Amino acid sequence: MKVLLFEIGGPREEYNEPLGLELIATFLKSQFEKEQIPIQVDVKWFFETEKIPDKSEISKYDVCGFSLQIGSLERFSKIYDEYCTLPNKPVFVVGNVIPTFASEETISRFNDVISIRGEGEIAFYQLCMERFSTDIISLNSIKGMTNISYISEKSEILSTPSVPINVKTLPHAERLFLEVIRNKGGIARIEGSRGCHWGKCKFCCIKEKYGSSKWRPFPIEYVVSELEILGKNSILSPYFTDEDFFGGNYDRGIQLANAIIDAKKHDRIPENMNFFLSVMANDVKHPKGFEALLMLKKAGLREVFIGIEAFSKNQLKRFGKKANIDTNKIALTKMHEAGFQIDIGYILFDPFMKFEELEENIKYLEELTINTFDSRSLKKLRIQPKTPIEHTYSTVIIGSLDFDNLTYPYNFQDSKVQMAVDTYEQWEDPFKQPTYLLQADSRGEVESEELRLDLKILLGQIRDIDFKALKIIVSELSIDSDIKYIKEKLEPLNTARNELIPNKYL
Repeated sequence: MKVLLFEIGGPREEYNEPLGLELIATFLKSQFEKEQIPIQVDVKWFFETEKIPDKSEISKYDVCGFSLQIGSLERFSKIYDEYCTLPNKPVFVVGNVIPTFASEETISRFNDVISIRGEGEIAFYQLCMERFSTDIISLNSIKGMTNISYISEKSEILSTPSVPINVKTLPHAERLFLEVIRNKGGIARIEGSRGCHWGKCKFCCIKEKYGSSKWRPFPIEYVVSELEILGKNSILSPYFTDEDFFGGNYDRGIQLANAIIDAKKHDRIPENMNFFLSVMANDVKHPKGFEALLMLKKAGLREVFIGIEAFSKNQLKRFGKKANIDTNKIALTKMHEAGFQIDIGYILFDPFMKFEELEENIKYLEELTINTFDSRSLKKLRIQPKTPIEHTYSTVIIGSLDFDNLTYPYNFQDSKVQMAVDTYEQWEDPFKQPTYLLQADSRGEVESEELRLDLKILLGQIRDIDFKALKIIVSELSIDSDIKYIKEKLEPLNTARNELIPNKYL
C-alpha cells in the first residue's frame, strides 16, 4: 500500500509547517501498524520540492491526498489534468479549507475526487483501509465513513456526517519539515486544543471546520512533549494553532505554564524558546485569565493574538462577538502594560457599515494606537461560505463564490463607505505584496528577537502611513471632496511609504 500526501501551499511566500498533513500521515501509519498492514506514506510539500507531481509520480501510488488551501487551485488543476490522463487511476482525495467550505464546488469542478471536510485523520484512514481491502472504493462503503463529500451513481453530491475526533487519541506528528522551517525562517505549528467554547461569531468557520464548536484540549503532557520535540529540532518560536487557547479553562492555562517552566528548568525545553497563541478579549479582562497569561509569559509567551474585530457597538453586534468596546479597550491596555507583543484581528469594513461607524472606528484606532501595530487592521469582511454570515449578508452579495479565495463579492450599502473602501484599496494594492513579505520575515523563526522587533517596528510605521491615508480619505469624503483631489492629497504619503519599504521587498 503506497500513499502520497502533498501540501500544495498558497500564493504567499511564507513557510507555514503543514502540521495537519504530518499528523494525518502519522495517524495513518499508526493505525495500519495496529492492523499489521505494511504501508508506505510519502509526505511532500510544494515549498520544499518546488514542483508538483506529474502523472508518472501519481501512478506510483494507491491513494493520493492533496491539501487545498486558499489560492492553491491553479497548482491543483495542473495535477488533476495529469491525473485524468492515467488509465489506472489511484484514489484521489482532497482536504483542507477549500474542500471543507466549498465541497460542492470542489466536487463539481473535479468530479473524480473524494472531498474530506474538516478534520482528516479518521476519514483518510477509512479511505485508505477501504482501498487496501477492496482495491476499489465503492460508493456504498463511503456512506459509512465520516467527514466526506462525493458524487453518487446518480451524479448527486452527497455528504456523510461530520464527527469531531477525540484529540486525546492522536499521536505526536512526525515532524518532517522542521529543517526547512528553520532554514527558511518559517513558522512551526503546535496544537494545544481544537474548537472554541464561544463559537457564536457570525463570520466564524469553527462548526463547519470541526463538525462542532466544542472546545477539545490536548493533554498538558502532550503539549509539553510537542514543545520538547520542537526544541530538540532547534525550533525556538512555535505558533499555537488554537482558535481559542484557553477555552474558558484558565486553571489549565496556569498548569500548562508551570509544566513548561519546569521542563525548561530541567533542560527538556530550550530556555530561550518563546511562543505565540490566540485568546479572546474577555480572557484578558478576566482576572484568572490574565493571571494565566502572566504565568505563560514567564514560560515564554511572547506574542498574543486577540480578535478585537471592531470598535463600533453595532458592528460587534452584527459580528456576534462576545466582547464589547470596553472589554476590547481593557484587553489591549492590559496586554500593552504587561509588555506583550500584540497581534490583533480587526475587520474594519463590513457591507452594512454606516459612514458614522467608520469614523467611530478611526477614532478608536488612533486613540489606542492600533494604527501603529504591525498587524493589518484596515481590511474588510470576508463573506465565507458555510458560515452564519453568508446568510446574514446575502442581500449585499453581487456574484458567485470566488472559489479559490473562498469569499463572495459584495457591495457596501452606504455609498460613502463604498467610496472610502474603493479609494483605500487602490492606495493599498501596489504595496500589499511587499508588506506581506516583510510580515512573513517578522514571524516564526528569526535570526534574533532584536531583528524581529526591528521588523515589527518598521511594519508598524508602514501601517501608520496606511492609517493616515485612510484618515485623509474619510475626512475628505465627509465634506464631499472629489476623489481626484483626495488621490492627489495622498501622494506625499505614497512617497513616504515607498521610501520606508526596503528594496528587497519591492
